[in-house]
Amino acid sequence: MAVSPRGHRTHVTLSCSICFEEFPDAKLLPCCHSFCWRCLINHEAERADFPCPVCGRTVHVPPEGIRGLPEHIPAEDLLTRLEPGENKHPGIEPENGDQFCQRCRVPVTSERVRSRNHSGHKITPYQHPPPIPEEVRSQARPVVEKCLDGILGLHDRQKNIDASLRVLQKNKLKIADEIRGETQIWIAAILARQDQLLRVLEDRTEEQRSDVVDGRRKVQAKIAEMSTLWGQMDDNLSTGTFSAEHYDHSVNQICGLEDGTVIENTGTESQPNVVFIPKPLTNDVVIVGDLASSIH
Repeated sequence: MAVSPRGHRTHVTLSCSICFEEFPDAKLLPCCHSFCWRCLINHEAERADFPCPVCGRTVHVPPEGIRGLPEHIPAEDLLTRLEPGENKHPGIEPENGDQFCQRCRVPVTSERVRSRNHSGHKITPYQHPPPIPEEVRSQARPVVEKCLDGILGLHDRQKNIDASLRVLQKNKLKIADEIRGETQIWIAAILARQDQLLRVLEDRTEEQRSDVVDGRRKVQAKIAEMSTLWGQMDDNLSTGTFSAEHYDHSVNQICGLEDGTVIENTGTESQPNVVFIPKPLTNDVVIVGDLASSIH
């Protein structure tokens, strides 16, 4: 921050409202908002027109692209022109040649004409402004100093705001990572619980299924016995040696028709004995975590 002979700060370091970083090569939009040209290139994304990132006013991109936009002229240059003995635009070196950029409306040196900042701009010889009368200097300087002090104060406040924005963005990214991490822990725990329940379901179903399958085998064995008995009855009927009393007793033994005990002991139909009871998720149950205001 440079200081004038009267103790006034005469240099303002601007910060870009997109990246919040200080920049030395600001580009000025028609709405008078300034940004570093790199951020404007990324924001414009090769479009012919784009809205100002601050106010939304449409900006028409010149044929040269973002680099063709005028440079931001520091407000303190006017104060320098009011110094005694000063009459030309500050920063111009006579030995480098006096030239003027018609687009940016600033004097430039030959070296700056060849730089990217003024590439493609109309450059003409620089005509020094007429001398400023001393009476005008003395009247204008307090007003300009007051204006510059206001600008400096606003820029200082903007720097503090930009710092707060950087802190907010950093905190947001930090909290977002914490939320994602905690969510993954909950997801892992839920999946682990899912696997546990599925294993228990498999074990209990297999246990019940084994009992049912065992009963089915007993029934199939009885069916085989009845098929054999049926064949014997068919043979005996053909040969005339059929004994009703004998086969009636055999059927009762195989099927248990007298007391029903054999059929009952050969397996029964079975309904599933496992049910799932979901745990209801109510609105007052906080999953993963919650956000709260920190107290400083």
